[in-house]
Amino acid sequence: MAKVRIEVNGRAYEMVTEDGQESRVTGLGEDLAKRVKNIAHHVGQVGEGRLLIMAALQLADEHQALKARMEQLEALTKETTASQSALDEARTYVADVYSDLADKVEAIVATLD
Repeated sequence: MAKVRIEVNGRAYEMVTEDGQESRVTGLGEDLAKRVKNIAHHVGQVGEGRLLIMAALQLADEHQALKARMEQLEALTKETTASQSALDEARTYVADVYSDLADKVEAIVATLD
């Protein structure tokens, strides 16, 4: 296990993480620190716990919005796949009709010769 140091609102936290995840956890900590700093800039120093809760609520709100958008995109993908399937069937049908028509035209031309 590896350790990383994260500083949020002037306070340092030692975090344990899996080996190889240090830069990821550090980056997440930096993002959290920026959020807390921004909140503190707007509402003042209302207590460390409250600032962290506000940042967590922002993250949860973003997570829910992204999850809802992902669900919309998954539904759209299913619709698109169904539409693509119907389009493929229509193309096959049209190709078959043209093939049959071409055979009939060739048969008519053969009788004219």
